[in-house]
Amino acid sequence: MNTATHKYHENVQSIIADCIAWDNHACMPLRLEDDFLPQLMRVKDSGFSVVALNIGFGEMNAEQHLKQIAYFRHWIKAHSDQYMLVGSAADIEAAKLQGKLGVFFDIEGANGIDDTIELI
Repeated sequence: MNTATHKYHENVQSIIADCIAWDNHACMPLRLEDDFLPQLMRVKDSGFSVVALNIGFGEMNAEQHLKQIAYFRHWIKAHSDQYMLVGSAADIEAAKLQGKLGVFFDIEGANGIDDTIELI
């Protein structure tokens, strides 16, 4: 890496370190297995403060979504030294201050609620 490129990367990393860097939609394989979840460390190592982790898409029903989110939540809590479930701006700031990646969840489409408004 030449000097100009190195300086550029240092500047970008400095900007990211001074702010809340937010990845609004990350997809992992939607399986009840954890062999791929350590890939979240790449998001953290890239300097992101918080990530929205996808738990399902249109073809999946509510039960599948609920099983997936339960699995991801369990895994994140079991790795609380690196990750933190977040639900507010204050939680995101706390995760960043603790050097953890804040994680929350999203879905693609509305099948995840199976026409049951109470699941929102």
